[in-house]
Amino acid sequence: MRLLPKLRFSLRTLLLGVLLIGSGVTLWWHWEPWRPEKVLNQHSSLCHDIQFSNDGSLMLTAGSDHVARLWRWPSGKVIQSFNGHSDVVFSARFSPDGRQIVTSSFDTTARIFETHTGRCIHELRGHRFSVFCASFSPDGTQVITGSADGSAKVWDMASGAMLLDLSGHCGRIFFAFFTPDGSKIVTSCADGPTLVWSNQGRSIFHFPDGGEWPGGLALSTDGNSLYLVRKLGDSYEGEWAIRTWDLNSGQVLKSTPPMQTFPRSFSVRPDGARLLFAGGANECYACDGFRIEEIYSSPVGSIFTVTYSPDGSFAALQYERKHVAILSSSYEVQAVLTGNNMFRTTFSPDGKRLLLANLDGSISVYRNYRPAYWWGLAWLPEFWLTLALSVAFCWSLIRDFRTRGAG
Repeated sequence: MRLLPKLRFSLRTLLLGVLLIGSGVTLWWHWEPWRPEKVLNQHSSLCHDIQFSNDGSLMLTAGSDHVARLWRWPSGKVIQSFNGHSDVVFSARFSPDGRQIVTSSFDTTARIFETHTGRCIHELRGHRFSVFCASFSPDGTQVITGSADGSAKVWDMASGAMLLDLSGHCGRIFFAFFTPDGSKIVTSCADGPTLVWSNQGRSIFHFPDGGEWPGGLALSTDGNSLYLVRKLGDSYEGEWAIRTWDLNSGQVLKSTPPMQTFPRSFSVRPDGARLLFAGGANECYACDGFRIEEIYSSPVGSIFTVTYSPDGSFAALQYERKHVAILSSSYEVQAVLTGNNMFRTTFSPDGKRLLLANLDGSISVYRNYRPAYWWGLAWLPEFWLTLALSVAFCWSLIRDFRTRGAG
C-alpha cells in the first residue's frame, strides 16, 4: 500500500493526458470513413438533379417544388433561387463559363437564367410534353433540349430562337447533349435507338442500342465513346449486354459478355477499364470487358443505382431507397449509409463527399475523412498535435515518477 502515493500524477500530467485523449479522438475521427457532415433542407420536395460548377465552388439543384437553387459549396448556403416554372424542374445545368444556367421542366419548357442574379433570360417553348433534359454546347452559344414528345431541339443562346428540330425518335428522350468537342449531338430515347447528329442537324449514325431508362447511357471521359445497353433478342427476359460505340467511326469497340439479367443502372470507371452494373434480384457486378463477377449483394432489396466517384476510388450502390453501400476500388465495403427514402446519389467533384437526395427534399451530405493511405494522416494538423502531446505527456510522466521516487 506504500506504493500508491508514488503513483499520484501532477496537474500538468493530468492536463496533458486529457488533451492527448481529445486529440487522439479527433485523429480517430479522421480515420473513420464517410461520416454525416450536414443536411441541406431548402427544397420542400424531391431533388431531381445535382450538378457542380467547373471549379467545384457552386452547386446547382433542381426540385419537384418547381424551383432550381444555387448553393455555395461546400458550405451549403443557398445564394440564389430560380423561379418561373409551373411544374417539376427535372434538370439544371451550368453554362461552360458558369454565367448562365438552363433548366428543364415538366411544364413543357426550358428556361435560361443568369446565374448570380436569378433573372430569366429566355423561356424556350416548342415542345408538346415534358422536357427531361437541357444542356449547353461546349462553347456556350447553343442549348439543346430533349422531351417526352420524342424530339430534341437546339436553341440559340443569345436570342432564344429555335435553330434545329431533331426528329426521329418514337419515345421519351432522356438524353440529348453535345459531344465535348461540339461537333456532334447525341440523342437517346427510352424505347428506341440512339442517334448521332452533326451540329448542323444532319444524321450521322444510328445505333440500335438505347438508354432503356435514365441509367442506361454513359459517355467516356474523352468524349469519343458511348456506352449503351443492348437487348439481345426480343423478349425482356432474354440476355443483355453493354456495348461501347465509337462516336467517330460508328462501330462497336467492345461489348460485355451476355448478361442473364437486365442492367438497371451502370457506371463506368473514369479510366474506362471497368464498369459496374446493378442486376438480378439484389446483386452488383463488375466487368472488365472479358468476364463478369459479382462484387456485392445487398442484404435487403434491389440495387437501384450505381455511381463511381470522379477519380474511380469509390463506388456508391443505392438499394431499397434507404441505404447506400460505399465500396473501395478493390470492392471492399467501407461504409453503409442510411438516408430518408433516397432518390439519387452524387459525389462531389473532389470525391470527398457523397450527397444523398431524399424524397422529402432534403440532401444528406456525408464526408470521407479517411485519407487514401494511413500515412496520409501525416498531412493533418491533428496528427502533429497528437504526436507533440504524446511526447509531452511521456516527458511529464517520467518527471512525476522521478520526483516521487526522489521524495
